[in-house]
Amino acid sequence: MDKIVRRIWWIVVPTAIAVLGFQLYWLYTVYNGQQQSFHQVAADAFQKAYDKALFQQLGKMEYISSNDTGRQAIQKTISRSINLESVFQSSPNFKEAPSSKTVTKGTVMLFADDSTGTAYKDSVLVKKDIDLRNFGVDPTRLLSSLLGRDNIVMIDTAVLKKLYDEELANRNIDLPFRIIQPANEDSISSQAGFIRLKAENYTQTPAIAAQFQGLSTWLLLKIISPIILSFLLVLLIIFCIWILWRIILKQKKLEDMKNDFISNITHELKTPVAILSATNETLLNFDGIHDAEKTGRYLRLERDELKKLQVQLDRIIHLTRLENKEGFQESLREINLGVLVNKVADRFRSLPGVEISIDNKLTDPVIQTQALHLETVLSNLVDNAIKYSPRDTKPVVIHLSEENQYIQIDITDEGLGIEKSQLPFIFDKFYRVPHGNIHDVKGYGLGLSHVKSLLSHLGGSIGVKTEPGKGSTFSIQLKKVWK
Repeated sequence: MDKIVRRIWWIVVPTAIAVLGFQLYWLYTVYNGQQQSFHQVAADAFQKAYDKALFQQLGKMEYISSNDTGRQAIQKTISRSINLESVFQSSPNFKEAPSSKTVTKGTVMLFADDSTGTAYKDSVLVKKDIDLRNFGVDPTRLLSSLLGRDNIVMIDTAVLKKLYDEELANRNIDLPFRIIQPANEDSISSQAGFIRLKAENYTQTPAIAAQFQGLSTWLLLKIISPIILSFLLVLLIIFCIWILWRIILKQKKLEDMKNDFISNITHELKTPVAILSATNETLLNFDGIHDAEKTGRYLRLERDELKKLQVQLDRIIHLTRLENKEGFQESLREINLGVLVNKVADRFRSLPGVEISIDNKLTDPVIQTQALHLETVLSNLVDNAIKYSPRDTKPVVIHLSEENQYIQIDITDEGLGIEKSQLPFIFDKFYRVPHGNIHDVKGYGLGLSHVKSLLSHLGGSIGVKTEPGKGSTFSIQLKKVWK
């Protein structure tokens, strides 16, 4: 059995670990997918918010122009509009569809018009060689990129935060964030929760980034359904392993009980077989058959041993019939419970050292039941009380009382008692409280199992209170079925 158990665990444990590992890997993949999706959506929203914020700053734009003598800063508020046509005219290919293979790179110049719409040569704000494929036909993205370069337009971070919040709301992202301008871009490039503008399009110094708070928790909430599903699957696996472990323990217990039963029945059969063999050998080989007194004594001894064997065999057969819902053909009849208890007690009072006392508190002892089965129950319990009392004097008390709609019968002894760890098993078929390989008490482990089966049919129940070394009390409760 131990080898089988080890083989089972060698299969179960690696399988469980593999399933758990797969669940963790799956959750990790789902989490990473959500994180990448968030960064993509949040970055797109950040760029759009940046574009809008930049155009709101055009009315306050400060720019730098150059001349032949060197760079000269000109502080001037430009109230004139930006001529978008000048952007397109600077690169004819830019008007073509984004999918055209001819749209690759071009030179773009941005002018500031006067009130008449005329752009002057010295009003060039910026002239750049750019990759047009990064912008498609979106002039807003193109202009924000041009104006964002070289600090031509400085962004108000408060305005950017407000616009970014609106863009995130449009994308169902509700996370607190703050706009930061770190001195070192490397400090945010590898950290989670930071969104920055694309480096190839925006080179503003210092850099602008958004730092989100509680991003990990938000992402976990987004994948709460897969987490719950994985958790339930893990619980199911643990439950199945627990059930398997219970089955293994039960099978192991049954095997131990089987081995114990075989050992007990072998021991119990050896005694009568040895007695029968010895008496037969005496009668046949030592001329005992011619001694009438000796022959009678030996034959009576053989008869008693055969009766004991017959009782045990009948008990096994009866218990099997009870399990198959047979053997309950006896009809209900009225009996006097006090008389029945006295009958059972008288059967054992003649045994050496046995002292049985009855405490009858019943006001009306007449009940309807199956007398034979109830007598068997009481006989088995009294027999156990006597067998498991190691002292020379074996006191047993039978107490009869009424409680609500039940009659209670308590059978108390001063015997060995039962360990608490053994109590859940004492009513199992063939189970006996283990005492190593010592068989000082006769029996097959059928008595209490038989008792419980009979009481279940009679509509009753049985319980036990015990203390090792001080004795036990078995309590029977029967429903009142009065005349």
